[in-house]
Amino acid sequence: MHQSRVTLTPAGAAALRRRLAREDRLYAEHQLIWTLFPGQPRNSGDDDDHARPFLYHVVERDPFTAIVRSAIPPEAAGDHWRVEPQPFTPVLSAGDRLLFRLRAVATSARREAAGGQPRGRGKPQDVVVAAWWAIQPEERRQRISFADLAPLAGYEWLARQGERNGFDVAEEEVIVQSYQPQSVRKPGSARPLTFGALAMAGWLTVTDTDAFTGCLHRGLGRAKGFGYGLLHVARDSAA
Repeated sequence: MHQSRVTLTPAGAAALRRRLAREDRLYAEHQLIWTLFPGQPRNSGDDDDHARPFLYHVVERDPFTAIVRSAIPPEAAGDHWRVEPQPFTPVLSAGDRLLFRLRAVATSARREAAGGQPRGRGKPQDVVVAAWWAIQPEERRQRISFADLAPLAGYEWLARQGERNGFDVAEEEVIVQSYQPQSVRKPGSARPLTFGALAMAGWLTVTDTDAFTGCLHRGLGRAKGFGYGLLHVARDSAA
C-alpha cells in the first residue's frame, strides 16, 4: 500500500474551477482524484467500493490537498498535481492503542417488514437519521436534532465496525465532532445522492491485526468515492 499527499498545482486548480462551473464540488474533486490513476477500471457506481484502488481525505481546499491511500502509487500525469508518495506499511500488534481520526458515512441495513416478518437486509439507512425516527412520541422527536443524537449513534456504529474490523473502542474515548448532511449530484442524474457525514476522533485498541490492516486498506462506511472512510491512525498526537 501507499499513502501520498497530493496537491493541485495552479494549472490543476484552474481545471478544478472549470469543473466547479458545471459540477458539484464533491463530484468534481472525486473526478480529479481519479486522474491520478490512469488506466484503472471504473464501475458505474462511483460511490460504492467496486474497482476503486484508493481512499482519500481532503485536508485543505486552497490549494486543494488530499491524503490518498492506495493499492498502487498515484501518477502525476501532466502538470496538474504535486505528489508526495510514501509506502504505507504499519507494524501492528494486538493490544496496540492508537489515536484515530475518521470522517465516515455511517449506515445500517434497514430491515423491511413483509407480513409482519422481517425480510432480511434492506436499504442502508443513515444511523443518525434512523435514531431520530426511532424517537417516540413524534412531539418529543421534534425537540431533538440530529446533532443531539450523533455522539451516541456514531459511537455505536463505530463499535459495530470494530467487531468486524479488528479493533475496539470505548464510549468515553470517542468524540463525535460533527454531523453534516451532504448532497452530490452526478451529471445527468435526476436526483442527488444525499447522505450524512460524521467526523470523529479518539482512541482505539487493535484486537486482530489482520482484520485491522484490511480495514486500513478498505476504509469504513459508505461514499468512499467522495472522500470518506479513510481511517487515520497514529501512536501519538500526530494523528
